[in-house]
Amino acid sequence: MPEDEEQQSTGYVPGAGLWTRYGNYFRLASGRMTEEGAQQWKLDRDERNKESDCARCEKHRDYLLRYKMVHAYDHLRFQVQWEGNLRHAACTEIRASTLSGECRWLREFWDRGQWKFTQQFQECIRRRAALSVAKRPECKDDVQALKVVNEVWDSCFPDTRPFDEVYR
Repeated sequence: MPEDEEQQSTGYVPGAGLWTRYGNYFRLASGRMTEEGAQQWKLDRDERNKESDCARCEKHRDYLLRYKMVHAYDHLRFQVQWEGNLRHAACTEIRASTLSGECRWLREFWDRGQWKFTQQFQECIRRRAALSVAKRPECKDDVQALKVVNEVWDSCFPDTRPFDEVYR
């Protein structure tokens, strides 16, 4: 089947041009693209975005590794009691979020839609630590999780060991 006939039958038009891509979006959204055309469009899109997706995964991997390495350091250095002690869990979550770069301003702004200019870093760390503590079986509810995070905040937030400063 010639390419023009295939495009007419599936509704998919190959190409990386901006107008071509928007045309495909429109045909897909308006139901003028067959399942076969949608499959072709998805494969083309995945191939076109492969490089940027890999870069995004590598950045996420770096955050995750730093985050987990802080937990490993805390476990070995401070003998963290992971089960039964919410204060230990809250402290290591505060430190991990602080030191990993997870709460960097640009990441919060672009990835999570948190658009504040003041106290954003601290609010992110409190929010992330409270979410993690709340998921533990010993924690009754979100209110208790936030209370525990606030109790240990003053001693855990400024602690940057083993680093000299916070990665922002």
